[in-house]
Amino acid sequence: MKTNLYIDGFNLYYRALKDTQFRWLDLGKLGVTLFPKDDIHRVCYFTAQLDARPSNPNQPRRQDHQTRKLVMLTTGKRSSCPRHITKTEMKRND
Repeated sequence: MKTNLYIDGFNLYYRALKDTQFRWLDLGKLGVTLFPKDDIHRVCYFTAQLDARPSNPNQPRRQDHQTRKLVMLTTGKRSSCPRHITKTEMKRND
């Protein structure tokens, strides 16, 4: 069966990956492991953009770096652009 994975990056990072050895998880391999009989067609990675805070002004830049590395590890493509969901888009879904 053709399968698409939709990853909630914010929750994946803070609930499962942060401060673990799995911080650089290959999301494609995760899909193959979770769904061994399926054909992983696409991995869609979504995350909320963090805001800079006075106590941590570089947090958005580090998040972007982390997200781009995960996308490159998973797809092998540097040109892939991670998808950040803006606050405006979140409000539309309320």
